[in-house]
Amino acid sequence: MRSVRLTLAPETGPRVPAPGQSAVIAGDQQYSYRNDAGEPAVFMRVVPGA
Repeated sequence: MRSVRLTLAPETGPRVPAPGQSAVIAGDQQYSYRNDAGEPAVFMRVVPGA
């Protein structure tokens, strides 16, 4: 099974966390994410205080 990585694209520039890593993006920052692989990716988004 191949690891699929999501590309996170906040205003500060794109990042590609490794499987099992986390990323923190400020709540007031615009961002997007994309899956450049040809297979499904799974991720968890946590929004504290929501």
